Amino acid sequence: MVIAAVVFLWGISAQSYWALAIPVMIGCLGVLAMGFWIGWTILTIKTAPPAAELPSPPSGEAKKPSAGSSEPEKGIP
Repeated sequence: MVIAAVVFLWGISAQSYWALAIPVMIGCLGVLAMGFWIGWTILTIKTAPPAAELPSPPSGEAKKPSAGSSEPEKGIP
């Protein structure tokens, strides 16, 4: 890493275009690769849809009579 820093500083002092172009290119390609990897991961993830749960009547309540039932409701005169 120290050698790379020395080469970079030497390139800057020599006013070389490549001293800035190569690190910038590596950084841009790294950002593009990360974006591709994240997009690929999102695209290829497999999830199972949640199963539909059927509502069940609470165990404490009795079944209500249907509207056509001949049984009168209690509590109503």
